Amino acid sequence: MEIQVTWASESGPTEISAFDKALHSAGISDFNLIPLSSVVPTGSKIVFKKPAKDDNKIGHRLYVVLSCRFATVVGEEAWAGLGWAQREDGSGIFVEPNASTEKDLRAKINGSIESMLQYRTGKFSSIGTKIVGADCVDDYSVCALVCAVFKSEKW
Repeated sequence: MEIQVTWASESGPTEISAFDKALHSAGISDFNLIPLSSVVPTGSKIVFKKPAKDDNKIGHRLYVVLSCRFATVVGEEAWAGLGWAQREDGSGIFVEPNASTEKDLRAKINGSIESMLQYRTGKFSSIGTKIVGADCVDDYSVCALVCAVFKSEKW
């Protein structure tokens, strides 16, 4: 299975509009997002890739691991990110924290995965990450998001 990691940061007059614009920039705004609990199936390959636009899939379910953060006050930052580790067979774990600074986000990703790997068996790869940030610079809300897309499915 190919798991596509996509990301964006956008602004809008409200948090919802900033979120929708970020989803659109990431290529996933026309789906109903179904959150997953962050377990990577055996045989998976994680790739950085925006899902292809397909008008025949509008409204489909999209299974995702999503990290998202908003900032609404001038001077605030929004940081979202995914971290992961995989075994040789492709199985593994994702974490999806968010934070108000890049430093805090990186610490959350690394600390979470290191802790979670202590009670899992098998040899895991080094930690992979994708993070994105946004600065609130005016009276608009900003949204930073990173999303791991597993698959879409008709209703």
